[in-house]
Amino acid sequence: LLAEAALSLFMRDTPIGLPRLSEIHLNLSVLLFSILLTFGASLLSALLPAIRLLTIHPQASLQQSSSRSFGSHRGNRVRRWLIGLQVAGCTALLLVTGLFSKSLLHLLAEDKGFDTAEVAVAEVRLIPQSYGEDQSRVNFDDAVLTNLRAIPGVEAAAMVSAMPLGGESWVEFVQRVDKPEQESPLINFRWVSPGYFETTRQRLVAGRFFEERDRNLSNVVLSEGEAKALWGNDDPLGGQVKIEGRIFTVIGVVADSRNTSLKTPPARMAYVHYKDRPPFPTYFVVRAPNAGGLVSAMRQAIWKYDPEVTIARVKTLGAQLTDSLATERFETLVLLSFGAAALLLAMLGIYSVLSYSVVTRKQEIGVRMALGATRAKVYALIFAEAGTPVFAGVITGLVASLLASRAIQNLLYGTRAVDPPVILIVTGLFLLSAVAAAFLPAQRAASVEPMEALRSE
Repeated sequence: LLAEAALSLFMRDTPIGLPRLSEIHLNLSVLLFSILLTFGASLLSALLPAIRLLTIHPQASLQQSSSRSFGSHRGNRVRRWLIGLQVAGCTALLLVTGLFSKSLLHLLAEDKGFDTAEVAVAEVRLIPQSYGEDQSRVNFDDAVLTNLRAIPGVEAAAMVSAMPLGGESWVEFVQRVDKPEQESPLINFRWVSPGYFETTRQRLVAGRFFEERDRNLSNVVLSEGEAKALWGNDDPLGGQVKIEGRIFTVIGVVADSRNTSLKTPPARMAYVHYKDRPPFPTYFVVRAPNAGGLVSAMRQAIWKYDPEVTIARVKTLGAQLTDSLATERFETLVLLSFGAAALLLAMLGIYSVLSYSVVTRKQEIGVRMALGATRAKVYALIFAEAGTPVFAGVITGLVASLLASRAIQNLLYGTRAVDPPVILIVTGLFLLSAVAAAFLPAQRAASVEPMEALRSE
């Protein structure tokens, strides 16, 4: 049941691009493998104690005090080593989990350059046979935009040739007309309608955006980064650039935005008028306070003009933001799950070892208390017994993580592989968990009645 619930949780956040996603399910072979693996691990864990029992001489076993002291000393040393190794592995896993979690939070908090709240996006695929002519596509766009703006509650609507944060790009070389000798960098291309920047709330740096009254299709709005790359500190307004053999006049500069991906620096962009666009998939963006509830209304507004067009998807821009980080969220979820499981197992290991130690040292604890040891000293004794392997394991885990930091640095965003805050949080979390795991055995030890312990012996 737990496996089925965990699988449902993972499947909900599994990236769409994961191969053979539909074939992932629990079956008899997986169940049998898990049972055999668990049985094998249990058998292996019991093997060492069984071998040690075979080496004990019957006569020595009758001498309880001496044999127990010797066995306890040797056994405790082995158990401390095992706890230390478990703590080291858990610490390393928790540290990696913390780094990936912080990296994901950085991505979510990254300045996108546009507003994702209260915005919905609809992807429409036009039939080439029906919309092969430029004017037919313009008529479609204009009619749909009119219908979308008529939906109650809609504040603005616009068209763009690529899904924001969709990873799509149309790349071309761009060149200043007055400086043909200048290097021609690559630039990302977008066709947008008037109102697009206002709908997505992108900031105007200089000049103006496209307007409904514009008739010149050879105007372009550049991103701030591209304008600086071409003109430096000079004013780009009124300047001309050549893109794909055509001359465009710069009428505005818009702030940089992460149009293609949050994981890459803001792309250098060129925005041109939508009436000159090729027959690509069309994206309509709508701003409204209840954008999430406009899915049905947006579909009807599009189909009102042409019931035959394919509406591939309608979603909020916030959902698109979440989907664009599906891989990162899934990786973090898997690490969090393994980290939580490792932490729980480590706590159980500490608890079980200390509980066994308290049972085997009951007479010793009784003698200490009979000789004047306070309950506080007994607590300190048990916590000290747990502290040695825990601290050694934490330090070993941190060192191992630092040595492996280069291997994961390229997988992190806005986060260093050696991150002091994450190290402190992970260390503090594990130490608190270790204290919690050791508390009950320590409490049991401090509750030992000296006379009862001595009589039982």
